[in-house]
Amino acid sequence: MKIPVYESDVKVEQGQAPEKELIRETGKSTKKKMNILLADDHKIVREGLFNLLKENEAFNIVAQAENGLDAVEKTKFFHPDVVVMDINMPKLNGIEATRIIKNSYANIHVIGLSVQDERDVAESMKKAGAVTLINKAGDPQELVDAILKLRK
Repeated sequence: MKIPVYESDVKVEQGQAPEKELIRETGKSTKKKMNILLADDHKIVREGLFNLLKENEAFNIVAQAENGLDAVEKTKFFHPDVVVMDINMPKLNGIEATRIIKNSYANIHVIGLSVQDERDVAESMKKAGAVTLINKAGDPQELVDAILKLRK
């Protein structure tokens, strides 16, 4: 019989109990996976994001949306931890979709994606409630890192 092994204590603030994470016999973490919704009007981009993120055992892709309205509706249904949101989409742009999502679900994190690199676009997305805006021309690891930073 294998005995469960605990990871070393993580850094804690004074007065709090140390947090430990159980490692099962498989050696995998028991931390909850982050549920992610991908919203982009280009199927090839959504599939690329899906293939990038599915490789990380911390992520669970719960849904994909092809426009801003679809993203809002699927957020209501799936309650993801993170929405990866393109800015330029039909029916409802990503900025407005982010504003609606954040007004209804303050605990859901939105990460914006855009081909645009203008400062005012990033500011508009952040004002709508996004935690950050990532340029689609950037390194894919930047998106992975941004999502991992949000992990509880």
